Amino acid sequence: MTRLTLQEAYEKVWKYYVVDRNKPGLLHVDTDRATYDYCYYMTTKGDKCSIGCLLSDPSVLMYTRYPIDDLMNGKGVTPDMDSILDEIRSIPISALKDLQCYHDEATNIYRRAGLDAFLSHMENSLEEFREFYCLDPIGIIN
Repeated sequence: MTRLTLQEAYEKVWKYYVVDRNKPGLLHVDTDRATYDYCYYMTTKGDKCSIGCLLSDPSVLMYTRYPIDDLMNGKGVTPDMDSILDEIRSIPISALKDLQCYHDEATNIYRRAGLDAFLSHMENSLEEFREFYCLDPIGIIN
């Protein structure tokens, strides 16, 4: 098992959204009383959030509702989840929370303005992330 560095995590999320232009990890649920959109690490359609795209098998987190900081601190974690989460344990929880927040903020834009607006927001947020954490620019990927 290889643990991701912060630089590698940034590059994976950049590639997933900015280069490959994937949809957010968002599940739309209609009930008799209301309509809901929920952010997921991975949806049943295979769409992933910023954290889900970092993991080799995000399907083990598919049905959890805990935010990443709770999971990294052991809350609601099964043995299967624990081994997958080990892949990102070298990344500061604050950086993981930032990535999760960027995705969640961008999904609000996705709901109102569509995929292009979502992807543009993710690109801008990831640039801020890169600058804040003093990471190398991607350059050759994009």
